[in-house]
Amino acid sequence: MPVPSLARRLGAALVTRTVRVLALFAAVNASLEVVSYGEPRFWWWIGLQRAPAWLGLAWLAAFCGSVLLWAYLPSRLRPAARLVVASAAAVCVLDAGRAWASGAGGEWPPLLSAAAALAHGLWAAFPPARADRPGPWRIAGNLLGDAAVAAAGLVITCVAFGAMDQRRPADAIVVFGAGVKGDGTPSPSLADRTRTGCELWRAGLARHLVFSGGHGDGVPVSEPVSMQRFAAALGVPEAATVLDETGINTLATVRTCQALARERGWRRFLMVSHDYHLLRIKMFSERAGLQAFTVPAREGGGAERRRQRYARELAAIAYYYFLPQMQG
Repeated sequence: MPVPSLARRLGAALVTRTVRVLALFAAVNASLEVVSYGEPRFWWWIGLQRAPAWLGLAWLAAFCGSVLLWAYLPSRLRPAARLVVASAAAVCVLDAGRAWASGAGGEWPPLLSAAAALAHGLWAAFPPARADRPGPWRIAGNLLGDAAVAAAGLVITCVAFGAMDQRRPADAIVVFGAGVKGDGTPSPSLADRTRTGCELWRAGLARHLVFSGGHGDGVPVSEPVSMQRFAAALGVPEAATVLDETGINTLATVRTCQALARERGWRRFLMVSHDYHLLRIKMFSERAGLQAFTVPAREGGGAERRRQRYARELAAIAYYYFLPQMQG
């Protein structure tokens, strides 16, 4: 087979799998979120967060049906299905344009939005040629291929989102806990996060700093107290800080932000943590109904340590993506 022809076939297969994986994951996640919250909340790859829930759900149903049921659609419905997929490409183009124009980053990394726009545009222009109903062996092969695309996509998304700095004016800056040393001072990771939060505060992006964490065994003070003391040494007055002693994990901190939003009328949060952690924070925040923007803290340490943390975080993201009613 000539190389250009093989490249075209491989490219078409990749586009088909990518769009199918996005549709499948979106359908399952949105269905579970509808059961849990009455509406889809975490849109992941397409910027429909601000659309009315009924409109987003109706569009998602049309999109997933167009992609996942393509082989079963009668010929008269296929032009409409292609138009729906083309509309996904258009929304992703708008997402990328808004992100690049804002200068502070949009809801999603612009390169990922552009890649999603390209994939959907190509699918709409050149839909899958095979229109017959696949047999069991082909279905099994498709599932294996889709799983590989999904795993690669998750890694790329987590890394790209972690590199995205969405700093902008907000009501509060939230710093997530990361351990305290035996003498009560912040661990290196906690110091990184606290230092970044203080930089945002000194830049005037918010009046309040929320230090959230728990109290580990064998250490004299909690993570929030340690962060507050460290921030005081950096010139942040105690009056500007709020301590959340219940932030024992990511979900608990997000729930505290949800409560603060109700009690104090805060609408926008800057969430500070390390890059590998930010995608899960974004997912939890959107499910909690928060307008949250993430800011990465730079981390020291070797490459092996970072790979381990990314591996653990990727597993957590995959797990909680299909568990909207999070319990811990």
